[in-house]
Amino acid sequence: MKKVIAILSMLAMTAALVSCGGKPGNDPTDNAENQEAPLVGSVFGETENNEPAAPASAGQLDFSTTDIDGNPFTVDDLKDAKVVMINFWEPWCGPCVGEIGDLAKLYEEYKAQGFLIVGAYSTDGMDDDVRSVIEKNGVAYPIVRTGGNMSEFMTPYVPTTVFADGTGKILSAAPEIGAHSYDEWKTIIENYLSQV
Repeated sequence: MKKVIAILSMLAMTAALVSCGGKPGNDPTDNAENQEAPLVGSVFGETENNEPAAPASAGQLDFSTTDIDGNPFTVDDLKDAKVVMINFWEPWCGPCVGEIGDLAKLYEEYKAQGFLIVGAYSTDGMDDDVRSVIEKNGVAYPIVRTGGNMSEFMTPYVPTTVFADGTGKILSAAPEIGAHSYDEWKTIIENYLSQV
């Protein structure tokens, strides 16, 4: 029985480390691991097992929002990129924050090849926390507030990542859910870059 409990505990911890579900409430004891409310719906839909499914047809980003400093940011700002990685994250999500340093390095490594990362967050009142995370990790890619139809490409979990081209056309057959290692992201990014 102790082995079963230990295994179940390890599985629960692994799931919590990979992604955060829902949005924190006002209770300061809330954490990402015990949230159930979904952030938003997704054009990717869900399968019978509540797992994200591929969209019925290719999606198209169409948004007008602002960056963390209040500057306008629209889909037109993607036009110089061949591949755009849109990483939906929140500053209260441990796995999201945990991969930001690797994403910053990958952006620097691949930006000369036409690769762009756009980090998008939606939690109100957390701008200072977002700034702290991006400054600590040396993030040079745009950090924006989720706006326009961006939320249609999210899932109930963060981090969620989708890939698009410079026109905003979604390239992802399905979203990438959860945090990935540097090497995992590198393989995924190189795969998209090789297709353009």
